[in-house]
Amino acid sequence: MEYLSVGLEYLSLKMEHIIKAISHNNSLTAVSRTFDVDLSTIHSIWKEYQLSGKIAQAPKGGNRAKSLNSSKENILCDSVEDDCSLILEKSSDRFFNATNIRIKCNDLFKKIKFIPERRNIASTIQERDDYVIKYLEYSTSNRFILFIDETWFNISMRRNYGRATGGNPTEKIKKYQISEHNSLLGHIQNFGYVLKGFIKGV
Repeated sequence: MEYLSVGLEYLSLKMEHIIKAISHNNSLTAVSRTFDVDLSTIHSIWKEYQLSGKIAQAPKGGNRAKSLNSSKENILCDSVEDDCSLILEKSSDRFFNATNIRIKCNDLFKKIKFIPERRNIASTIQERDDYVIKYLEYSTSNRFILFIDETWFNISMRRNYGRATGGNPTEKIKKYQISEHNSLLGHIQNFGYVLKGFIKGV
């Protein structure tokens, strides 16, 4: 804090000299070169002085929310645990209503604690299992798909010997061809299910 106060005093003194230089009919460009300060910053300082007469440099982040202490972080985590389905923006609003402290979504994301158990409660696991079973039944009955663990293979079996059937040209084709392979998890997500896996406890 001592270094901060010294820095603010230096900046305030520098701003005071800038205001005095401009007041003595020096151009903003000349003042910018003299004090080695960006021209846009000189414009901002002079405009602020004209509007409010302010010279002292305000502490950076004076408008930002207060730092979260441990008790505030506990309140935040408790609110998320009460309803983990809330999006970050809604959680930020709820925290503001409870503490009168506004926290950005990025900061909120860093503070909250993940609760993996919520994704693996009995109802969620059962829902995953039911969906996977239905998907497997549909896939095996309508498509030639072979499942190995979580990966499925679309197998296309074709003959590469004998004569071609009428109307079809003769072509040399491999005895078997694995045309597609994808993870079951990817297909579940494509159908609108955001799941971390269908193996229990994962």
